[in-house]
Amino acid sequence: ILSDIKTVWVGIIPVNMAQFKGVPVCHILAVILGSLEIVLFGGVIFGWHSVVYIYKDVGYFEGGCETPKQSSHGDEQFNLIFSLATGINGMLSFPSGILYDRLGTRISRIVSLVCFMGGQLFLIFASREMPGLLYPGFIGIVYGGYQILLTNLQYGGLIPNLRSTIMSLYSGSYDTSSAIFLLFKAAYEGGVSINTSFAIQASLYFVIFTSSTFFLLPRTKIPNPLPPDFRLRSYLCQKFCKDEEPSEPFSSHEWKVDPNGSIVLVQGEGDASSDPVDRMSGTSESGTVRNLDEAETQVGEEQTLPQNGSSASRSNTEKSGTAVPETIVDEGKASRDPDAPDQESEAMIQSVTSPESRKTFRQVALSPLFLTDLMWMSFQRLRSWIFVGMFNPWITRLACGDKTLVSHYTSVYAGLQFFGILTAPLSGRLMDRKIKGAEKYGDPRYERLHASIASFVLNSSVSVILTIGTLIPVLEVQYATFVLHCLHRSFLYGPNSAFVANAFPNEHFGKLFGVTLTVSALFSCVQYPLFLIMQGPLKGDPRYINVFLLILMVISFIHPIYIWRYLQKKVAARNR
Repeated sequence: ILSDIKTVWVGIIPVNMAQFKGVPVCHILAVILGSLEIVLFGGVIFGWHSVVYIYKDVGYFEGGCETPKQSSHGDEQFNLIFSLATGINGMLSFPSGILYDRLGTRISRIVSLVCFMGGQLFLIFASREMPGLLYPGFIGIVYGGYQILLTNLQYGGLIPNLRSTIMSLYSGSYDTSSAIFLLFKAAYEGGVSINTSFAIQASLYFVIFTSSTFFLLPRTKIPNPLPPDFRLRSYLCQKFCKDEEPSEPFSSHEWKVDPNGSIVLVQGEGDASSDPVDRMSGTSESGTVRNLDEAETQVGEEQTLPQNGSSASRSNTEKSGTAVPETIVDEGKASRDPDAPDQESEAMIQSVTSPESRKTFRQVALSPLFLTDLMWMSFQRLRSWIFVGMFNPWITRLACGDKTLVSHYTSVYAGLQFFGILTAPLSGRLMDRKIKGAEKYGDPRYERLHASIASFVLNSSVSVILTIGTLIPVLEVQYATFVLHCLHRSFLYGPNSAFVANAFPNEHFGKLFGVTLTVSALFSCVQYPLFLIMQGPLKGDPRYINVFLLILMVISFIHPIYIWRYLQKKVAARNR
């Protein structure tokens, strides 16, 4: 059946089945499972407007009777909960990246398990009499949900040709997760308490998350570049892949690294029975390691890597201008344990990296390329958080306090979040596309950077139009701003995560991704004082806040402009 399918749809993006050539079915299923996890549990906090409606209807933070002053106090409390939950999660993103880089997937996911389940318990037992439980409850599920996103992004490497597209799909899944609280709102209006909804979500989380953590994902990380004989370790994956054993022997092989960063078999010879490969660990019975380490490999398209340690082939590399490393050294034996730490592989094989990929974390973090990305992410994230955090009082003001209208617009906005998973792959596809004339760069990494410019320009443009829409005090116009915000959020995290993965060494991905989220979250915490200014001196009018945001959105265009200038300098230097 699969062989008859020519095109599949990833969100709204058609993808030719040729992109999946050689990808095991179990890896495709794992990518789908990763997206499902994020949708159900990852970014539910961004459906905040839906649960605020429920909690206000139940009477949280009202103290018995509602007066305008008490209503304002309740709005402040709910905004503070949202600000603390998202802000603390952001501040912990960098330590989380270090934890993930050093200790691997399983430890990070166990941390997620403890935090998410702990937060769920607080929310299950919260009540009108104990509204303070909402604080630790939402902090726990927000941080636990972020760990799901962080550890699942590595699934993108299972389909190297679509790596950026899948990472963007996952970011869209993170946005779509906000629609889960819309289901909570619908259940509440149908007679199901929000506490019961959280109990059901906690049960689903425990079953799905523990299964993938302990029976599917490796203890450390999915290697990148992906060795051709790598398979996920579950029984299900082994069952799906049992008929996909390589017909070629692996005792002597020649590899090349394609422009997408995956390792491709060029040729091999020898007796298949003499040195069979353990498909799970990438090691042979003789102990020879069959995969490269996780450092980003910056090489030319035609560069080949001999398995036996002889000099690398230099055929056609002069055309790309890419220097080819001399050798790969097999320094010893490796454990056959599929969960063995990645550092062991690093000790076995001298990685094939360019000087740029060997930069220290400090050098990368202080580079203008990363700093402009950090600025872009901070400004855009503040725009998104303010829209979500101030949504209820803003819509209430435009609706003149009509609860029916507020409920209607809240449901419309929450419903649109479902489409984030459909639109997010667009930005990833822009980053995965081939650039005409890319041979001038001489390095596939620079081609990917060039492709990322369109994604950043698209997001910044949407944010400008979105902010202009919020400046128009007409309730009906906000249907358009809801659509624009859905697009903005779906184009926000995907380009950032894919850019960090493509532009910088993979060994620093967790830390760099964590830094972008930590710094942008700290910057976005100004939303709470801005909310107090709006509620106080501005008497609920967000006009001047939105003018300030419009200025920041225009400034954010500096990042794609800098990427363009950076690439032009690289081309000029290469031509000299």
